[in-house]
Amino acid sequence: MKKILFLAAFALVGMSANAQLVTTTSRSIKVEKTPSNTIWLIRAGLTFAGVSGSDLTGSKSRTGFNVGVEFQKPISDGFYWGAGLGLKSKGCKSNDDDSKVSLTALEIPINVGYKVDLAQDFKLDIHAGGFANLDLFGNAEYTDYTYNPYSGSYGGYSIKTYDISLGDFDDAFGGYSRFGGGLAAGVGLWYQQFNINLNFQWGLFEQFDKLNVKESNIMLSLGYAF
Repeated sequence: MKKILFLAAFALVGMSANAQLVTTTSRSIKVEKTPSNTIWLIRAGLTFAGVSGSDLTGSKSRTGFNVGVEFQKPISDGFYWGAGLGLKSKGCKSNDDDSKVSLTALEIPINVGYKVDLAQDFKLDIHAGGFANLDLFGNAEYTDYTYNPYSGSYGGYSIKTYDISLGDFDDAFGGYSRFGGGLAAGVGLWYQQFNINLNFQWGLFEQFDKLNVKESNIMLSLGYAF
């Protein structure tokens, strides 16, 4: 229920922020128009996807991707708010690389930020907000080592590798939700229309019912505004 309310709040914020004042008379409808300084930009880069939580202490991040489109709408005096839609990698892998979870998610980020003029054509961009995502596809791979005194390989251990698709996560792990979300904060540097951005994400929800695991990502991306 918390995840559904979280996603609904994101949708309501996006809808209310884009509402326009419409004046209706008996003869005509007038729409008040004001010049827009909204910035649209495309982003692409790397995601260093990992997890936090007591049940996966022996894990490390795995390198993936992020790509998307966003907008930033000025509020006043350097402040702005923005939102977007994109794809990103999620998951993690074990320290010995024998096991890994690889997911691709559809994501909606919403941020508020402040831009500071550093020099001519250069701006520092500090921002924070939240994100909601939906896992689209992916899999989990892990290796099971079972001691077998009659096995002559691998020091008496028999090895079996499992590959579980996202659609089977619920049964395989005793409960799984494709919905996730959390908080985010980051810093970026603008040069004219070009942007480099470093973003940190902290998941708020445990998507595995029986595991204390939340996503924790670092995202580095390049952007171009048009």
